[in-house]
Amino acid sequence: TDDDLMMLVGRDQMSMHRIKLDYLQVTSGVGVQPVASICLNIAGVKRYEAAAGNGPVDAGIKAVKKAI
Repeated sequence: TDDDLMMLVGRDQMSMHRIKLDYLQVTSGVGVQPVASICLNIAGVKRYEAAAGNGPVDAGIKAVKKAI
């Protein structure tokens, strides 16, 4: 939805967010396995995860799912 997009780009600064993406690093290229490393701050608790995937977006989504 439009509200989701506004939140993702940081325009929804007025409300309290319980989940914050502290960092995201993705490694991808020809001949390498795409891997994403993330740190989520969930209600003040930092969760670090990494995952491999079938492309950089898939790796990022898998890492987020592991953290939540």
